[in-house]
Amino acid sequence: GPEEGAPSPDEVGLLLTLVGRCGPDAVVPDGRARRALCADAVPRWILARPPGAGVRGDFELLGRLLGSLVEDDRGDAWSSALRALAAGRCGRASLSVGLSAVAEVSGRDSVRCDVLDDLAIETARSAVESYRRSRDVLAGDEDDAGASPEDGGGEDAFPFLSACAGVDPPGPPLVSDGVIRRWVGLSRGGHPEDGLALEDEDGSNALLRALLGLAARGDGGDGGGAPALTRDEAASVVVQSWLEGGETWRSCVPAVLSADGSLLPDVAESARRSLRSDLDDPPPSDRSVLELVCQAWAGRAARLVGVAGPGAAGLDALGVTSRKLRDIAGLPEDANESERLFLCLMYLLHSLDGPPARRDLVLGVGG
Repeated sequence: GPEEGAPSPDEVGLLLTLVGRCGPDAVVPDGRARRALCADAVPRWILARPPGAGVRGDFELLGRLLGSLVEDDRGDAWSSALRALAAGRCGRASLSVGLSAVAEVSGRDSVRCDVLDDLAIETARSAVESYRRSRDVLAGDEDDAGASPEDGGGEDAFPFLSACAGVDPPGPPLVSDGVIRRWVGLSRGGHPEDGLALEDEDGSNALLRALLGLAARGDGGDGGGAPALTRDEAASVVVQSWLEGGETWRSCVPAVLSADGSLLPDVAESARRSLRSDLDDPPPSDRSVLELVCQAWAGRAARLVGVAGPGAAGLDALGVTSRKLRDIAGLPEDANESERLFLCLMYLLHSLDGPPARRDLVLGVGG
């Protein structure tokens, strides 16, 4: 073939036709040869191709050959194939296509294995680290090591994690419950100690989007069964999205809260505690940093108001209490604290939609 000894996509298509009509045993009678094709040859074909070029056919063939093996050989061959693909730095987008193809052809159970679990955890970790480096306002220009598509960073992470989670294409997760638990732990990043992080305007937190997709589903992915996320875990990922804001919050969270409205009180209470805690911390002394921190605080507060209503997120609940305002008014030497409260309120009121919402927030009504 033209790609370092790999058959062309058309040739793979012909093999698929023969296997479909005659069966894998007739096309490749020797079981050991079929196992070697699965574990070694087909992965080499996939790695030899340009990203995305004809790999679905390769994976479909892999799935059909795997389905012809006895159970022990099938698991060993699939694990070996995944190791070879990971070692060869196969792009996560190609792997997501492959997972869907193999699961469709040979069944979802045939895809589940420890190697895939490890790969899903490492991809999630790499994606989260890459995302957080890209959003830390004060981090400086550091090398974004480990953020390549092959390592799980970049845009390729989302389709792979979605396929592993059973979000797209829909179905039960392809990874173990332990992986989902690890993902939830990795997603809980809060925001930097200085309170500064760029909002996720382009929806680039791949792990959080995949977890919110699971939370919005509300079942095990097969029309029944226990949800992949517990109620506390679902609330946790919504709170994390509230912290980060941006496109992920706007496009993913409404579906979660629509699927389970009982999450909202817990989410709102966690958000209020976070906002109050932010105002209890000493304000930054640098004026430009203080302004950025206040803008970020107001953005989070506005997101809470948007889902809970101005009454449920009144000023007292957000930490801007009458006592705090009186204390600050009596301490004119604490200019930074006074300035912080002023800026937080100014930015928050400015972000609300019209005078009625601003009035309700100040009076604590309408929730």
